[in-house]
Amino acid sequence: MATSTKFISEYGVDLIMHQNGVDAGVSSYPYAEAKDIIVDTAGGNYELFTPERPLLFQVAASYDLSFTPFFDWFMKEHPEVKSVVAINVDNATGVNIDKGVKKCCEYYGLEFHEILYPIETTELYPLGTKAMTYDPDLVVGFPTVLAPMWDMGYKGFAVSYYWMEASADAVGWDRCKGFFIAGPHAYADAFPAADPVKEEYERRYNAPFGAPQFFMANILYVYTEALKKAGTVDDVDKIIETLETETFDSLCGPVFFGLEELNGIGHVCIWPVPIFRVVGENEYEIITRYTAEEVEALTLEIYGK
Repeated sequence: MATSTKFISEYGVDLIMHQNGVDAGVSSYPYAEAKDIIVDTAGGNYELFTPERPLLFQVAASYDLSFTPFFDWFMKEHPEVKSVVAINVDNATGVNIDKGVKKCCEYYGLEFHEILYPIETTELYPLGTKAMTYDPDLVVGFPTVLAPMWDMGYKGFAVSYYWMEASADAVGWDRCKGFFIAGPHAYADAFPAADPVKEEYERRYNAPFGAPQFFMANILYVYTEALKKAGTVDDVDKIIETLETETFDSLCGPVFFGLEELNGIGHVCIWPVPIFRVVGENEYEIITRYTAEEVEALTLEIYGK
C-alpha cells in the first residue's frame, strides 16, 4: 500500500503498476483498481487471476508454468522417482509456487511434501534435516537450501524455477552440477533476442544480467508493445482487450496471455520454457524446449484435472 501510494500520488502513475510478488500485488490491487490502474504482479499461480480482479495481470514470473513442462519431461526420463519435497519461503508467493508442484505430483501420482520457512530464516540446516526425513527423490528449491542436504548425503535430483548465480557461488558450483533449472532464463543462448540486451546491461551497469533483470525487461517489452497495438494510453478497456487477444514479442519470443479455461479470465502470460542443466561454473546446457503453446496445453491438462 505504501509503494502504491507513492507511485500514484508522488510519481503520477495512472496506467500500469508492477508490484513484485503476490503479497504486494494483491495488497495493492484494491487501491489501484479504484484508480483504474492495471496491476502487474509476479509469482502468482493461475488461481490468483479471477474475473473479480479484471485489472490484475502477470507477465513474469508465472513459476507454476515452469513445472508442467518440467514434470512432463522429467517423469518420462525418470519414472523411478516417487517422492518430491518443495522447500519455499512462507509467503503468498511461496505458497502459490508450491501449489503448482503439488498439482504436478498429484497428476503423476507422486508423494508430495511441503516445507515452508519464514523469510527471515538464516539457519537452513533444520530445513535440510526435515527434508531428509521424507527420503525425497526430487527437491524443488535453491542451492542454498540443498546445501545442508548434500552435507547429509542427499544424492537425488534438484530443480529450481528461479536461478541466481550468487546462490551457486555461495555453496560451490561443483556441488551444483546436474542441478535442473525449469523456466525462461537467458542462459546458454536460450533466447538470442536477449543477448544484445544482456551485453548492453552488463557493460553499462557492470552487473550480471540474471533472472531479475531478464524478467523485468520482458515486462517492459510486453506492455510497451501492448500499448502500441492498442493505439492508446488512455483507454484502459482497449488496452485490456489488446492484452487478452494479441500476441507480443519479448526477449524470449512471442508470448500471449492465456489459461482462461482454468480461471475464467486468463491474464497469465504464457512463455516458452527451456529446461537447463548446470554443467559448470556459469555454464548450462539446454536439455529440451517447450513452446508457449505446448506449455499452455500441458498446464490446462495437468492443472485442470
